[in-house]
Amino acid sequence: MNHYLDISLNLKTEIRHKTIQGLVSIVHATQTKSNELGGSIKLAIDFPKMVNESNKSDFGDTLRLIGSRDSLISIATNGNICNMEECGQIELSVISQIPTEVHGYVIVKRDRKLERFKAGKKGAKPLDVKPCFIALRSKANGRPFSINIVRIKSNKKHEGDFSTYGLSSNGSTIPHF
Repeated sequence: MNHYLDISLNLKTEIRHKTIQGLVSIVHATQTKSNELGGSIKLAIDFPKMVNESNKSDFGDTLRLIGSRDSLISIATNGNICNMEECGQIELSVISQIPTEVHGYVIVKRDRKLERFKAGKKGAKPLDVKPCFIALRSKANGRPFSINIVRIKSNKKHEGDFSTYGLSSNGSTIPHF
C-alpha cells in the first residue's frame, strides 16, 4: 500500500454524506468480489478532513483511498465511480505515491463500542464524541445497518489488515499527510 487516490466531494453536506455511503459501498463491493475471485485488491480508506467532536461530526470533503497502484486503478476505472465523476459529484486526483515525509499515522476504524451503546446493550457507555457514521444495506439479507467510524492519531506505524470496507481491523495504521 504505497499509493493513494484522493476523491474530492463537490456537494453540499447533506448530499455529500450519501455520496460517501456510495463510495464506501463501491470499495466494499470491489474488494469482496476480488477476494471471491482470488484477486489482490486491498484498499484502506481515510477521511483526512474528518471532524469528530462532542457537538459536531463530519467526514469532510475528501475520501482518500490507499493501496497499490493497480488496486487504485481498479477503483478509479469502476463504472459507478466514472459516472459519479461525469455527473460532477466527485473529482479524482492523480494516483500518486505516498510522500516519504508524513505527519504521523492514523487508525480509521469501525467503533463497535458506540454501536453497542446505540443498540442499548448492557454495560455500554456513552462516548464523548458525536460519531460519523455510514448507513448501508446488507446485500445478503437486505437489512439496513450503520458503521460508526472514528479516526485516531497514532505516533507509530502498525502493519496489519483492513476490512473489505477499507477500515483498520486490528490497529493497522495508514500515513497521515
